[in-house]
Amino acid sequence: MSLIDQISENGKYLYNEINTIAIGVLLIFLFKILMGKNKIKRHEIFCNYLIGCILAIIFSTIRSNYPVVDSTFCKTIQLLYYCSLEFAVYYFFNFYCTIIHMDAIRKWQVRSIFAIPIAISTINVAKGNMIEATMSFTLSFFVLTCACIAYMVFFTLVENKSYSDRLVCVMTPMIPLVFLFMQPANNMLPLGVGILFSATIGYINSTELLISMDWLTNTNNRYYLYTFIDHKLKHLTNDLHILMIDADDFKKINDTFGHQEGDRCLIRIADAIKIACNKLPRRAYICRYGGDEFIVVAECSDSELFELKANINAELEQLNEVSICKTYISIGSYTQRMNDSSISGLDFVKFADKALYEVKKAKK
Repeated sequence: MSLIDQISENGKYLYNEINTIAIGVLLIFLFKILMGKNKIKRHEIFCNYLIGCILAIIFSTIRSNYPVVDSTFCKTIQLLYYCSLEFAVYYFFNFYCTIIHMDAIRKWQVRSIFAIPIAISTINVAKGNMIEATMSFTLSFFVLTCACIAYMVFFTLVENKSYSDRLVCVMTPMIPLVFLFMQPANNMLPLGVGILFSATIGYINSTELLISMDWLTNTNNRYYLYTFIDHKLKHLTNDLHILMIDADDFKKINDTFGHQEGDRCLIRIADAIKIACNKLPRRAYICRYGGDEFIVVAECSDSELFELKANINAELEQLNEVSICKTYISIGSYTQRMNDSSISGLDFVKFADKALYEVKKAKK
């Protein structure tokens, strides 16, 4: 064996080893999430992303090791590789859209765009133009991914998202994209390294939910509440409203019907809040503040605030119809106007709490 062949063979072994390690780590991530007791929609999306990444690395490894490029088997592997990459990138953007609260990617018109690179490459593979298929897929995939990144960054700027959100949206997909773009020039460049980098950041973001979510009601807990409010107060583009919602006679419900029924009451209240908030033009921040208290932070007009309160009560009344225990709530609210002097997040919550106290006092 010549020195050049030996170097090439060693490079192939190294390529396979790196990709095998990457697959192993991704499988650990997938196993950890699937075995977790508390999973939400975002975790399901991330699991699909991991599956796409694992398949992409597997097909990439087979493609690089199989010498006959014109065989039916090789063409099939090539198409499966393209499909798995598209599957992974679709769920990648879906995952990060849930983090920055952007709903655009869920529309079928947007989702159908992700099929364009596959369609172009399938035509070239069917014609037997494997090099053209690789180049056309890589180029169209690169343009599509960059367009998605640009749109997400634009959204974070318009919605005054944090700098860290913008950084994650840009940096996370860029490294696997660089590896993919360089692969036509060097087949031995391990795509698994770039994908593993991206998946690790995604895994960290997904596990952060274990800290910031209330698993009974599937709402936020108060861990990031004041950070969120302080950020909003510093970047006001509209009047900011806060609602503090408290269950009436909750202790009596627990004592009469038991704590399990009390939990079901809290779930109904949370569901009523979420259904009502979905009718707002802009996404609201919903948080279980503690015990039987919930907080809603929303940017909306005064009329929309009034309608939101009415909708929460109406939705709760509807949910009560199928329950053995009727649940009622009190709502206190406070509004920070754009032209008002700045206040802290702590004071913002305190004013809402004071308003709630007055509402409950008036009911007695």
